[in-house]
Amino acid sequence: LIHTLSLHDALPISSKSADFSKTWLVEVLRKLAASTMTCESLETHQLDILVSRQWLQMLLWQLSVKQGLLTLSSTEEPFNLQYPILLARDVVRSICSVNQESLDCHGIGMVS
Repeated sequence: LIHTLSLHDALPISSKSADFSKTWLVEVLRKLAASTMTCESLETHQLDILVSRQWLQMLLWQLSVKQGLLTLSSTEEPFNLQYPILLARDVVRSICSVNQESLDCHGIGMVS
């Protein structure tokens, strides 16, 4: 995940206001979706990675909104209004599929 999205090197920041192109956002999302986890990872670590991935995807959606790339008629992710709902659904599915001990390791924020 770290290698996939090295934001420090990837962010096109030229001044106080950054200009994120649609192409750049789509490419970062593609790399993020293509990142894989090893099967040997503990369930707790897998949950960390899944939730972090969803969080990053939400940040990218927020960038697309700030850059004016979001349209009501778009069906392309993350440039539509349904994208945050899909991300939330995926997080709920991920959380529901792990055992309670893995959730407990993350404290009350993951459970509530």
